[in-house]
Amino acid sequence: MAALPEPISSLIGALSKLPGIGPRSAERIALYLVQSDAPSVRQLAETILKAREQVRLCAVCGALTESSPCSICLDTRRDASLVCVVERPVDIISIEKSATFRGKYHVLGGSFHR
Repeated sequence: MAALPEPISSLIGALSKLPGIGPRSAERIALYLVQSDAPSVRQLAETILKAREQVRLCAVCGALTESSPCSICLDTRRDASLVCVVERPVDIISIEKSATFRGKYHVLGGSFHR
């Protein structure tokens, strides 16, 4: 089998660092991306950068948000006497998807690298 060009190998290496992406999945994604039309790949790259630049932590609860305080902290319909303590900001997303908790949150401090 012919060796892959270095840019593809580098892309595979970068993709395989993502959670849930193993070496085979990283290779499939990398090969798909290098064969895709340039505008689609550019749009994906720009969307990733935009999300990374615009998402931050809520100064009140620690949730991932575009504005601080977040919409959960600003929601006056939520019961402020109920606080769900979670390890990481992404844990809030799972709980919110269940639509069963109507209180506020506090993130203990899972890291969100800037």
